[in-house]
Amino acid sequence: MKHIDQKSINNILAEYHKLTKEAKVGRPQGEYPSPHPGLHTLLGVMEMSGFIETFDWMAWVESIGADNLNSTSYLKTANLETFRKLMSAHIRLERFSAGHIQKLFRSGYMQAFFEGLENL
Repeated sequence: MKHIDQKSINNILAEYHKLTKEAKVGRPQGEYPSPHPGLHTLLGVMEMSGFIETFDWMAWVESIGADNLNSTSYLKTANLETFRKLMSAHIRLERFSAGHIQKLFRSGYMQAFFEGLENL
């Protein structure tokens, strides 16, 4: 994976903290556009910074175990590369299943993800 600097990570975290409660809960599943515009901004900052990488995410998910993909417990031992791979996989899943990211917010996973990223 390409290097990502602390400034880029701080910009991502700042965008996350700007999200409103509505952005985190999102629209009803299947309602267009999905996700909320605030989430589009956050995801765009992640893509532009290089946080999101193109790699064989399906093989990687298989190697870590699919249960770990949405596991807040798995986040507790994750390093920066793992955080990047997890979010890259989730963004790819959003493309196949609109509303995936919003489900992660509703479940508490995204809060745990960004708290973990902040604590690295």
